[in-house]
Amino acid sequence: MEKRLRNNVFRRNFSCYIDSSVVWLFGFIYSILSIRDTESSSFSRVSAEIGRKAKLPCITEITGSINVQWLDPSGTALTYDESVQTGDSRFKIDHPYLREWHLEIENVRRSDAGNYTCSIGPTTIVNSVVELAIDVSPSLIRTSGNLSSVVGNQVTLFCDASGEPKPTITWTQLTTNNGSKLDLKHNGSELNISAATIEDAGTYECQANNNIPPSAVGRTRLEILFGPQVTVLFREVSQNKGGSTLLTCLVRANPAKELFWERNGTIVVNSDRYQIRNWETGEYQTTFGLFITGLIDSDFGEYRCIAVNDYGRAKGKITVNEYEAGKVRIIATPQDVLVRVNDSVLFECSVHGLDLGDSLTWRRVLPSGDLQTIFISHLSESSISSLGSFLNETFQFDHTKYEIQGQYSLYVKQVDFSDGGTYVCDVSGIGNFSAELTVVDKRAFCGNNNRADVFDGDPVMLSCSLTYGGLAPNWHITWTREQQPVASVADDSLGSIKRKLQFNASYPHSTGTYQCVVTESQLGYLSSCRVALNILSSKTGNLVMANGTAESCNYVSNTLVIVILSSITVVCFIVTVISICWFVTYHKQEMTKFKEPPKPKSKQNGNVDVEMALLICSSPSPQPPA
Repeated sequence: MEKRLRNNVFRRNFSCYIDSSVVWLFGFIYSILSIRDTESSSFSRVSAEIGRKAKLPCITEITGSINVQWLDPSGTALTYDESVQTGDSRFKIDHPYLREWHLEIENVRRSDAGNYTCSIGPTTIVNSVVELAIDVSPSLIRTSGNLSSVVGNQVTLFCDASGEPKPTITWTQLTTNNGSKLDLKHNGSELNISAATIEDAGTYECQANNNIPPSAVGRTRLEILFGPQVTVLFREVSQNKGGSTLLTCLVRANPAKELFWERNGTIVVNSDRYQIRNWETGEYQTTFGLFITGLIDSDFGEYRCIAVNDYGRAKGKITVNEYEAGKVRIIATPQDVLVRVNDSVLFECSVHGLDLGDSLTWRRVLPSGDLQTIFISHLSESSISSLGSFLNETFQFDHTKYEIQGQYSLYVKQVDFSDGGTYVCDVSGIGNFSAELTVVDKRAFCGNNNRADVFDGDPVMLSCSLTYGGLAPNWHITWTREQQPVASVADDSLGSIKRKLQFNASYPHSTGTYQCVVTESQLGYLSSCRVALNILSSKTGNLVMANGTAESCNYVSNTLVIVILSSITVVCFIVTVISICWFVTYHKQEMTKFKEPPKPKSKQNGNVDVEMALLICSSPSPQPPA
């Protein structure tokens, strides 16, 4: 009976111990997890403009009696519960609900930026970090200022701006005709012009914008230096003896240092019969004239208009003939020309000796094939003055678009793509003379905003296009990568030429700068554009750029998770080993007690043993550590 009772007591002790150990083990693990949770922190970001109010959120999940304290970026206490601990009256607590303790800052200053901490206690510490970012409208740090460069050289315009968030910089060019802006379709602090042309001269505007008004605007004046270019409008003129005539040439140069007229190797100077004049007729352009009165035999012959500067020398020749009545002569005929959009063009059709029975008509061939009459003239030679003006009868003459200059030459103003086509000068009794006008865009355009970011292995398509109107000349378009030719695919359409590059991105073989160059040698056109191709080597997480400028944090995050899980596993293993050792030791002690020889017992002792056994099992289990 006594032995059976002792066995029952042991079994009950053993069962009680197992239950208590399991409870203690789970309690210990729970306490570790609880400690981790109570020491957790969160991070958020709030942005505000200078002079406005900012509200920094703090919401706690802890119930019961808590204390909430806000700390500024330097760690100084700002508030404690609803009490403000700083002398700055701009700070206050917004406590609309039990769990919400928001910090409000009135009239935000730039110096308020930083990380603020909402600390919740006292028994458990939960830190909520809120970054206050101050939104600042853009301001320019530095710009290129006024620059000058020799034609053909590389030019870099720069425009640095500050602001929060970081502003985006766009570039436009102001046109010289009406002050309108040409979008250059380029973003970034630098604007590179690989080979400057005369058309690149002008005013450039950079605009920094981050959606915080006002935006910042800077202007840069680019001056292109180049040698003289002389254009003679009328290579031959005719006049009676004793009459007067005006010789003119257009000189384009920067700077325009020396301009003079030469006759038989001798420089012409101002006198009673020779008057030298010049007029500024455009950017870098001067009309240089020689007015001759009272013509005599020695005045007839060849004159030269000469321009000289540090970058070259140019000249043009004009012949003055004695007028022969009753004889029609064609002095100059129109030639094919290629111009950029918004430029003006002159078609020469100089005719001498027209009488009342003769006429000259300018027409244009429309895309439909129909003829549009621009000008009809019924004039005698005597109606032409020494300045080249005359009385005329016009037929639907549009003065806003066309102008007749000199001896029947047609001047077309500010052309656009629709003005391209064939122009015909028809002289009655002589014949007609035609010329093609091709109007092209200011420059070739590359897609992708001058930069392309693609993943390694993905398909890439780079395009280079040029818009034109009129006859399509013999274009020559080439793509190069780091100055090495690259094969392209033609994708032309009416009014547009396009060359495309299509390939699969491969790092590092595909990275680099791709340049498209468009030329037309016969009419003298050159334009280019560039695209910087960057290969990205990852499609997951934060992109890892092939050039190493950005790194993924996935590896760090995964490593951190593995370390935490491994630590928990090691702690659980150690706790288990300690529990097993404790159980084995306790079991040995209990077995030793039961192996001792039994003592004589009475009924009273037996009752005591039973009561003691019941007391052991009814005693409270070990409590898990706090």
